[in-house]
Amino acid sequence: VGKKDNIKAKDILGSITSNVPISGSAIGKINVLDKFSFVEIPTQYASDVLYCMKGKQIKGKDVRVEISC
Repeated sequence: VGKKDNIKAKDILGSITSNVPISGSAIGKINVLDKFSFVEIPTQYASDVLYCMKGKQIKGKDVRVEISC
């Protein structure tokens, strides 16, 4: 999801913290681009985010989560 989906960083942060056992303060920078976004997540939470966000939506848009190196 990205800017073209009318998504803001706060929408992504809210969705992650509602669906994953992680606090908002543990999440780093969220960079929302036109068609996708990058979210800095500590390594120890990566598998939780991948698992818990699978099949979720943000503002009615399907979310696809992948690891970026």
